Amino acid sequence: MAFYNWDNSPSSTKQQINRFIKLVTEQLTGNLIGIYLHGSLTMKCFNPEKSDIDLIVVTTEQMDISTKKKIIEELLVLSNNPHPIEVSFIINDDLKEWKYPTPFDLHYSEDWRNKYKKELIFEKWKEWNNKKETDVDLAAHITIILQRGITLYGEAINTVFPDVPKEDYKDSILLDFKYALEGILQKPIYGILNSCRIYAYLTDYHIFSKQEAGMWAIEQLPGKYKELIKDTLEIYESDINVTLDQQLVLNFKEFIKKEVSKFIQR
Repeated sequence: MAFYNWDNSPSSTKQQINRFIKLVTEQLTGNLIGIYLHGSLTMKCFNPEKSDIDLIVVTTEQMDISTKKKIIEELLVLSNNPHPIEVSFIINDDLKEWKYPTPFDLHYSEDWRNKYKKELIFEKWKEWNNKKETDVDLAAHITIILQRGITLYGEAINTVFPDVPKEDYKDSILLDFKYALEGILQKPIYGILNSCRIYAYLTDYHIFSKQEAGMWAIEQLPGKYKELIKDTLEIYESDINVTLDQQLVLNFKEFIKKEVSKFIQR
């Protein structure tokens, strides 16, 4: 099937993102610096059947509780309609003075849906501003925004986001690598292609999409893994349901784990 980017994405995808932009601009009047797109829609590998919409919103100051409540209530309706949305709201001062793990003011993804539904019912939302949370993944997201992100609203990317220290980006993706390997039998497509993406950065500082990383791995990895990567890409690029050889997946896991471990102490 065809992959999409922001420019040629389906009308339903653009409509969903435009509804998000409308929500944020209306709720953050006077407190909005910009809305930024990253992930598959900016890397020419958006699959409408499988991909998330990945966003970062930068604000001037912390949002008040009632604004956060309204945004989450709307995201519970907007996300999965039709695509899952993952978004982090970051205060500008937390970008000006870089911190790792990076603080965020509000986060939404489908993994948080049930948590938010319960907190809204039991009025735990009133405590959302009682503590500051951080996320190691933001170092990776911001690096990708700087390389390949798109400004949907507001100030230009290079005036808002700081350069992420390479060690912070490396630490961020190595934590993602650990997660990918732990669940590689449950989510082999994610585990294999994300592992290839991380290995490509560690070897040559490539910042690839999953699809690009798979193509790179076919050329770079030992021959016995080429067919596995090809099959993984075929599943990723289509809606076919093919079962990968579990023993070969486990062999790949041990191989890539050993290769990546060579870079951990550098």
